[in-house]
Amino acid sequence: MNRDCKLLQQALVEVAGVVDRLDDGYQEHLRSCETCRAVVAEELALVRLLDEAAPPEDIALQEQILLTLAERRLRRRWLAAVPVAASLAFAFLGVTLLGGIPAGGLAASIPAWSGGGLVALIQSCGNFLTALAAAGGVLANLITMPWSVAAAAAGLSGMAGLIFLSRRWKYRPVWSARS
Repeated sequence: MNRDCKLLQQALVEVAGVVDRLDDGYQEHLRSCETCRAVVAEELALVRLLDEAAPPEDIALQEQILLTLAERRLRRRWLAAVPVAASLAFAFLGVTLLGGIPAGGLAASIPAWSGGGLVALIQSCGNFLTALAAAGGVLANLITMPWSVAAAAAGLSGMAGLIFLSRRWKYRPVWSARS
């Protein structure tokens, strides 16, 4: 299966299996690719099956199904927030280790009544960068090379973990797992 097949299958999901709504390029690929035609046939069979399916007559069973689906959606939303929370915790830890944000009263230092607000903002940002550079210089003198390498490795593995978690919950149609 090549890239064109995957793009066609994604486009097929977007048009709900209606081949006539596909672009001309996709339809041309569909005429020449046996694998994609088989996928279209499976999609159409699934659409027919879902059209013919009736909800269960047992109201209690129907409510239980809906409740289970709601619980799974809620759990999925919470798990999707894990990378965001980890990023915020990592940023907070970094700020805390650096001793807080210098020029924390930035809004208070901008005079609202004068035209010098932009100048005050630029000066405050410059002070912040100077403090970061000083903190970096102090840390370079305090931390030895093995600890620096270990910290860099921990940071990279944390970023890889966040990427893994965020990609894990990406929506994928059922039939894309077969390819």
